[in-house]
Amino acid sequence: MNPTELLRTAARTARQQLVASLLTLVVVGLMCATALATAGRATATDAALRASLDKAGARALSITDVKDLGVINSATFTVVRGLSTVERAVALGRTYDMTLGATPGGNAVPVRPVNDPAAVATLTAGRWPGPNEVVLGPEAVAALRLRGPVGYLESKGGDEVAVVGFFAPRPGFEDLTGLALRGWRAPGKLTELRVIVTDIAVLRDTQAEILGSFGTVDPQALSVTSPTGLATANQLVATELGAANRAALGLILAVGALFIGIVVLADVLLHRRELGRRRALGARRSDLTALYVVRTCLPGALGAGLGAFNTWAYFASRGTDIPLPFVGAVAVLAVATVAVAALAPAAWAAHRDPVAVLRTP
Repeated sequence: MNPTELLRTAARTARQQLVASLLTLVVVGLMCATALATAGRATATDAALRASLDKAGARALSITDVKDLGVINSATFTVVRGLSTVERAVALGRTYDMTLGATPGGNAVPVRPVNDPAAVATLTAGRWPGPNEVVLGPEAVAALRLRGPVGYLESKGGDEVAVVGFFAPRPGFEDLTGLALRGWRAPGKLTELRVIVTDIAVLRDTQAEILGSFGTVDPQALSVTSPTGLATANQLVATELGAANRAALGLILAVGALFIGIVVLADVLLHRRELGRRRALGARRSDLTALYVVRTCLPGALGAGLGAFNTWAYFASRGTDIPLPFVGAVAVLAVATVAVAALAPAAWAAHRDPVAVLRTP
């Protein structure tokens, strides 16, 4: 029996044996709905957790040279920025206050040298600063009441820098919104190294590599701020959720397979005379087995599609975004389960003696 004829015959048989087809459709639909309502929602929760942990702020690592040993410099910065697990890196100097020039007694804003302003901010007006220039964050602009990047800042010691632009902090550097970022050049001191890693899972290893690039340094000389505990918790939660999801999905598929097997076996027993006639007329056992498997899979596929789509739409309307690849995978697994569950009863029926079947009253 060629594939086209097999599909046509299976579709016709499925329509004729409507009760068995409807039972298969309902069982598979419920199987998909249950899987998505349990494992699917857990997967959505896991995806939301991973998305929150994937934000730049959750992947940020800060190392401060509290004793001014000079370990954060151009050479070590180049090494750090070249690491494959580093998405962005920037080195900053110490913070000091400056006020708007020609306005004695005005509001002071913190100024901080930075070796690569573009790594921590995006320009909203003006241009990037040179060594004696600054760009202002939103809170600094509000404090100085500036309408545009003009004027200059001065310190009590007489140091002056020109205001050449405004910036908005990039994700992970929101704490810089109230600062004025000053262009840095050697041999100015850099006291803090900030790094955004590519993935929270590599945070601990990246931290070890960066600290190793400083050579032998007194641990008390460096202050490290790192969400390594968050990374460990993330891995633990992901492992536990994954194990629970697999167990729940496996149980649901097993129960569904049991019901499908019962439905197919009952259908085979009800139509054993028809199977006997087909065997007596020369149908091969493999053809009969394939016919019953395909006949069962057709309503099963329809039930999987309806159950998966409707369940996904229901939870999506309530704010739970079950990942579509998972929805598709559940539907495919459900149809595969139907095929496996139908195989044994179909093969048993196909291998019965056709004469004995036809003689059965």
